Amino acid sequence: MLEALIFSTLLYAAVVFATFQRRRVGLANPLLLYLAFHGVGFVLRGWMQYAWRDDYLSRLMGVSLSEDDMAGALYMADAGLLAFWLGYRFLVPHALVARARFRPCKYEPRLVLLVGCFFIALGLVSLRHDPNLNPNAASMVKTVKGTVQAEGSVGYLTQASGGIGGVLALWAAVFGLKPWIMALFVAYLVGRLLRGWGRWAFVVGALSLAFVDMWRRHERWPRRQWLIAGAVIAVLFGVVGVARSVFMDAVVSGGEVNLNQSLAKAPLQVSRDVALLDYVAFLHTIIPDPAGYSYWTQNLRLFTYPIPRAIWPGKPSETNRIDLNQYGNFAWVGGVLSVVGASYMDFGWLGIIIEMALFGAVLATLHQIYLRHRNVTHVAVPYLLALSLLPQFCRDGGINIFVFVYFHVFPSVLALWVGARFRAVPQRLRQMWLSGAQPE
Repeated sequence: MLEALIFSTLLYAAVVFATFQRRRVGLANPLLLYLAFHGVGFVLRGWMQYAWRDDYLSRLMGVSLSEDDMAGALYMADAGLLAFWLGYRFLVPHALVARARFRPCKYEPRLVLLVGCFFIALGLVSLRHDPNLNPNAASMVKTVKGTVQAEGSVGYLTQASGGIGGVLALWAAVFGLKPWIMALFVAYLVGRLLRGWGRWAFVVGALSLAFVDMWRRHERWPRRQWLIAGAVIAVLFGVVGVARSVFMDAVVSGGEVNLNQSLAKAPLQVSRDVALLDYVAFLHTIIPDPAGYSYWTQNLRLFTYPIPRAIWPGKPSETNRIDLNQYGNFAWVGGVLSVVGASYMDFGWLGIIIEMALFGAVLATLHQIYLRHRNVTHVAVPYLLALSLLPQFCRDGGINIFVFVYFHVFPSVLALWVGARFRAVPQRLRQMWLSGAQPE
């Protein structure tokens, strides 16, 4: 394992050096975000496992991960990193980027505010369908394959509250980072903490606000206050990971002791949340023998997701031809594929090379379009909102990210379209609206 670690570290250092040498890099760059993901989830985790071997996750999964398995996972991650970087650098369709032209336009800020209020109201209504806050609502149950689905409610509505962070980031882009927007975000953060589940939502919301703030200030890096807030949110992320209902229990029943215990365990939980090396090592032990390859079948849910279960009662919750729980307790312990593991599960090493290269090319293309149209709000804001989901996609893998894209990005796209399309509002309707700040 030591040889694999040294090789991985040197390769990672070379890619980082080449990235920073070539051009001015900022946080709103997908390549930099992927490098941060790879460095923490594979390189740092690899050295931690080498220095202080932690078999906790492998015991929970019911497997024994050897050093050869860990080394194999590192080489898989290295292949993914190199393919991603090469695709990002050399597979960009520059002709397509040059043909993509968008013009700035004016927006009616009150319409943007109004459409955003609608989606926030929809998110608040969805709390009535939250089993953690309403005992009479739907129950989130795990299927025999370990996936989670809602029973007794509309699954889409139970996820609607996840779009509130994107709406607040949109308002920050249009009105500026006003105190009332930050107050709403704090209230949203408290609500997500009380909910327990869906902790990625407040992480994505905070990252979106930081990206939008950087964009408005024309800066490549966030303020120092955002770094402090990021550390606090990471601890809260770990606390909820230790005990999903810890904040609800502390508020309802005064469980101060449980909260203190969860705070103490939060750093360890965060380190295990990003322990991608362990999960990829698990995949290395079963693919291709004895499980075989999935041949992209896990992504067929992209075509079943839009169909409500009320119309298709027998809709499958999982389409993957490989049931990972046949080989261990992968899904039951919250195991994640990561973008590397998902591509390896599809077609093995060939899947890593092809899919990761295409992934890098797509992100580089979107980034180039964004750089050419930084002054176009309806290009910059959706890009930054979608970019905030990149760490989650890199960690989780699979097509679940499209659900988050829909709730996090679509409301802002619709609000901007309405604000631009109907900006010539009759004076009588203007007088009916409450006076609001004009965009800066």
